[in-house]
Amino acid sequence: MSQKKITVTPESGDITTNFQFVLEGVSEFEEVYWTFGDVAEGEYWAPTRSHQYQSAGSYTVTAMVSYMSSPITATVTVS
Repeated sequence: MSQKKITVTPESGDITTNFQFVLEGVSEFEEVYWTFGDVAEGEYWAPTRSHQYQSAGSYTVTAMVSYMSSPITATVTVS
């Protein structure tokens, strides 16, 4: 089983930045519930999401894969 992790591109930016989140080690057929550390959240079938933040801060992004008991997290910094 491959290691599951979230890759964030870029790792930091400002409020105009469209961040790309890729959940690695998960097939595209697995259901993933994403939260972005702000008010945005939702279920998506794809392990790849993009998100733009409205305010500066440090945000914890969480991906919960349907069959896993623990979430996978990453941190993004918005200036």
